[in-house]
Amino acid sequence: RRIDSKNFKALGLLETSNKPNTNTKTTTTSPVYWGVLLLLLSKLSGCGHIVTTRLLLRLGYFTPANLAVLRNVVTVFFLGALLLLKSDLRKNLKHIAGEVRSNWRSVVPGAAGTFVLQTLVMQSLDLIPATNLAVLSLLSPPFLFVIAGFILKTERPTWVRFAGMVAAVAGAVVIIDPTGFEAGDAKATVGNLLCARTALCYAIIVTVQKHLVASVPAAALQFTFTAYAFPFFVLLAACFGDLGSMALTAESAGGAAIVGVFASLDYYFAFASLKYVSTLLVGLSNSLLPLFVGIATYFVNGERLSWKDLVGAALILAGMVTVIAAKTEQVERAAGRGGGDDADGKALLELDELDRVSRESRAKPTEVP
Repeated sequence: RRIDSKNFKALGLLETSNKPNTNTKTTTTSPVYWGVLLLLLSKLSGCGHIVTTRLLLRLGYFTPANLAVLRNVVTVFFLGALLLLKSDLRKNLKHIAGEVRSNWRSVVPGAAGTFVLQTLVMQSLDLIPATNLAVLSLLSPPFLFVIAGFILKTERPTWVRFAGMVAAVAGAVVIIDPTGFEAGDAKATVGNLLCARTALCYAIIVTVQKHLVASVPAAALQFTFTAYAFPFFVLLAACFGDLGSMALTAESAGGAAIVGVFASLDYYFAFASLKYVSTLLVGLSNSLLPLFVGIATYFVNGERLSWKDLVGAALILAGMVTVIAAKTEQVERAAGRGGGDDADGKALLELDELDRVSRESRAKPTEVP
């Protein structure tokens, strides 16, 4: 029986098979390792921005509110320059703006989450050491595991991936003993509670990013979130009376610029990695933060690394490898097809091949005997 491409179009299969064929190649040939590299760069940048922020606040150069304003000014200029300098992004600015407008229902929660997350991070780093924030950021993988695996059902939770996540979280907790947290006074307790809330905000933002990153480039997505949230940072600083209290010197301005650039790179690399890896792995990569922050404080404050740091690093590595090895393809509900099932993927490829053969056979001239 002759296969007609119109039948495929009526079923909505031809467009999905033709378009994602490129995506299928992208996901199978490069992807996980490229995504892991981006996550590694993200956490290195995150370490730089956390440690520098804590240093600036501890030295009294800024308050959390006015440092947040300066950080986002740097972020807007940095990402704006990136959008203009990259030719592929510059040529598609109109299309990107259209995608942002059409996805405004997801952009608004992303911008709100960005504002809340950054505010909590700044306020907590004014109260507690950076290592506390690094360890408590490990609450984001369990949040993501529940959100993506059981609420949205965009990922397939398995016991192997859960075991890998637990191993990585345990490794990070071993590196910095949670019993050493400065929770004896109310100030430190409030800081730790703020850190716990940042983990939930991070999980929500990553979930929103995963939904948008296929249609909006990472740099444009972060620029949009920051631009939408920026007026609220200014308003918050004005409410605290901190706008006029900035002591801008060459040293403090340079520190604020470093914070802004590192923070931009942190979120940019994390956003970009979502094209290649699952949200669970993005959250799990926070397990690297205690290790990086611990090394940074070793050089800054002269703290020694102990055997617990080595054991923790081994557990983090084992957990990351376990999750990566057990990675399954994502269920793309937004695309209207089950991308997470190998059988579905093969069926789409077979349909694509059948349609190609059908078109070629119709294109051949009919031979008259």
